[in-house]
Amino acid sequence: MCRRLRREPKGVAAIEFSFLALPMVAVYFGVSQVASGVMIDRKVTQLTRSLADLTSQAGSIPDTEMTNIFNAAQTVMAPYTNPDPAMSITSVVIDANRRVTVCWSESRNGGRSYDAGKSFPGLPEGLRIANTSVIVASASYEYDVVFKNPLNKTMTTISIGNAPVFMRPRIGQISGGIEQVARVKKGSGNTTTTTVCSG
Repeated sequence: MCRRLRREPKGVAAIEFSFLALPMVAVYFGVSQVASGVMIDRKVTQLTRSLADLTSQAGSIPDTEMTNIFNAAQTVMAPYTNPDPAMSITSVVIDANRRVTVCWSESRNGGRSYDAGKSFPGLPEGLRIANTSVIVASASYEYDVVFKNPLNKTMTTISIGNAPVFMRPRIGQISGGIEQVARVKKGSGNTTTTTVCSG
C-alpha cells in the first residue's frame, strides 16, 4: 500500500501549487502596488507643473480663475481622484536685498499655504534674483498601500509629492519694479482687492 502511494503521481501538481500560491499572490500584489505608486508619482509631478504653468501665464487671477486653475490641474490625476490631491500656489517676491517674501498664497484640499508678508523658506539660491518674483506650486497625494504585509493585510498611507515647482511670471503686472502675478479677491459689497507686492 505504501509503495503504491509513493509511486502515485496524482495530486503532485496541486501540492506544489499550494506551496507556490501564497508567494505568487504576494509578488503580484506587491508589483501592482509599486506600479500604482510610480504612476501616481508621475501624475503628481505633472499636476504640480500644471499648477505653476497655468498660474504663471496670468497677469492677474480673480477668484473664478483660481478655482479654474485648481480644477483644470486636478484633472491630470485621473483616475487617482480619491482622495483628492492637496495643492498649493504661492507668489513670492525677491527684493533688492534678495529677501524672499510671500506676496499671496492659495491652497486646496489641505495643501500648505503661507502667510502673506512672511519670509518664504526653501527658494533655491539660483532663483534669488533681486527685484523679481516666482510662482511656487506644490502638490501631494495620500496613497494607501493595502498589502504592506500579505499575511495580515496591514494598511499604511504614503504621502507622494510635495516637491515644489518654480516658474517666473510670463505676462505679470509691474509693481514696485517687480513683474508678478496679481491676486484679485472679491470682498463684501462687491468690492475687490488686488494683491501685488513691491520690493
